[in-house]
Order: sequence, then C-alpha cells, then structure tokens
Amino acid sequence: MKSLNEKGVVGADVVVGILVFIIGSVSALFLYSNMYSVVTKIGINEKIIGCITDIFEKVDDELYDNINDEKMQQIIASANIPEAFKIEYSITNYKDTVEAKRAQSGTTGEDIEDLVKRVTINVKYSIDKADRNFTIGRIKVREV
Repeated sequence: MKSLNEKGVVGADVVVGILVFIIGSVSALFLYSNMYSVVTKIGINEKIIGCITDIFEKVDDELYDNINDEKMQQIIASANIPEAFKIEYSITNYKDTVEAKRAQSGTTGEDIEDLVKRVTINVKYSIDKADRNFTIGRIKVREV
C-alpha cells in the first residue's frame, strides 16, 4: 500500500514553499528599507551637527560684544551649509531676560551685569516628506 508521501511533490507543498519564500523576501525588503531610512537620517543629523559646530566655533572666536544679528548672519553665510538646510538663530541676553521677568512680576533687585548670551541655532529640513527641526543652544560668556 502506497501513501501520498511517496508520490513526490504535491501541489500544496509548492504553494506553501512559495508563500514562505514570499513572506521571507518581503520581510527582508522591509527591514532593509527601514535600515536605509535610519542610516539616511543619521547621515543628515551628522551633517547638521557638523554645520552647527562650525558656526559655534566661529562664534567662540568672536568677542562677546561682537555677537549680534549682523555678525551671526555673516558667520552663517560663511559656513558651508547645504541648501536643503534652513538655518534660524536667536541671541538671548541673560540680563535682558532677567530684567523682563522682573518687570513682568513687578519685583526689583540689584543690577545684573551683561555677562552671558545664549545663542540658539535651529536647522529646518525635510526628509521622508516630513519637516523636521534640529535645535542646539550654546552660551557665550563675556571675556574678562
């Protein structure tokens, strides 16, 4: 008496094999595309950090009193920033911040010396059809 297993490959075996192959291939392709996306994002963040580091190094080379809007525009223009990145910056003077908070709350205190500025750089870019921001701030201290 012969069993079905002795007849060779059955059509169901072929279908199951093809389904296993397709599921495995699709899973591998999905993992590869996700890894590629992550590697691309890491590469972009690396470029952004490099650009911001160059800007902050130039800010550090400048005197405290020279750090203003005009100087920041010059520094950013002189940096090699890819066109895909839009750079925005802000310069916040600690003294002005404290005085504004005092005025808002109606309190007074001793005069604060103008010694600290916070320079914040925001880089806007698009990836995977989504707008993203990358922001880093740094403190600039008056030279003594």
